Amino acid sequence: MATMLETDRRSCWSSIMTNLSTNREPLKLTKTQLKAAVDNVDKWLSDVALSYNLVLPPEARTNLTAKQKVMLLRAVIDARFTAGVFS
Repeated sequence: MATMLETDRRSCWSSIMTNLSTNREPLKLTKTQLKAAVDNVDKWLSDVALSYNLVLPPEARTNLTAKQKVMLLRAVIDARFTAGVFS
């Protein structure tokens, strides 16, 4: 899996900052530290893509497209967030 373009990472970072500001959530990071976190998570996702693919059942691994695999991962992460499952 490739990493995002720098412009896409900046857009993600900006969106997070806007969301935190809109919701008046405190953040104990500087903008630079938050940007570094976005960059590192993007790199980590690329680094663990093979591992993620290997945990999928064989049918899903071979029949889902790369985009569908990402949609699956996103759906599970969103559901966990909504349910309050953070660890």
